[in-house]
Amino acid sequence: RNYLEWVYALPWGIHTQDNLDINHAKSILDEDHYGLRDIKDRILDFISVRNLKSDGYAPILCFVGPPGTGKT
Repeated sequence: RNYLEWVYALPWGIHTQDNLDINHAKSILDEDHYGLRDIKDRILDFISVRNLKSDGYAPILCFVGPPGTGKT
């Protein structure tokens, strides 16, 4: 029940402008998160693809879930 309430409380329908500057993203990731190199590389890969393909369609990155569920 807590998970469903959490998902329901997410700000659905609120959109923000994407900042696709790779250097800016890398500096924020390095500043806020120690280690996690593989995950940070995956996020930067995602931003790189979004820079190249701006047609609006992109997969969603999901890093939530129990171990072994393919978050990286």
